[in-house]
Amino acid sequence: MAAPSSAPSAREVAIQVSRKCRETTGNPVPEGCEEDIEKLASFCYGSPALWSGFRDQYVDWKRFKGVPNSGHFAIADFLGCAAADSAITTNVDIFIEEAAERLAAC
Repeated sequence: MAAPSSAPSAREVAIQVSRKCRETTGNPVPEGCEEDIEKLASFCYGSPALWSGFRDQYVDWKRFKGVPNSGHFAIADFLGCAAADSAITTNVDIFIEEAAERLAAC
C-alpha cells in the first residue's frame, strides 16, 4: 500500500500467516490458502488453536496502524461531504477512519 501507511496487502498477510502456521504445526496449510487470506482465515477458523494463533500471534497487527495515505483521505473526504453514501473496502485497517478524524479536526 502507498506510503505513508504502507500496510501489507492481503496476499502478503496470507503468506506471512501461512508460514507461521507451518512453523507452529509442522504442516503446510491446504493448497490454495497460502496466498488467499479469506481461504486461510476460513481454514484457521476451523481449528481453535490455529484461529487463536491467527488472531493473536500470526498477524502483525502493528502494520495496520499508522498514518493514512492520500487514498484514505480521498475516501474519507467523499464520505464526509456526502459525495458518496458508503464505501466498501477489503481493508482490515482503520486508516479511512483515522483520515476522517483528521479531516474533521481541520
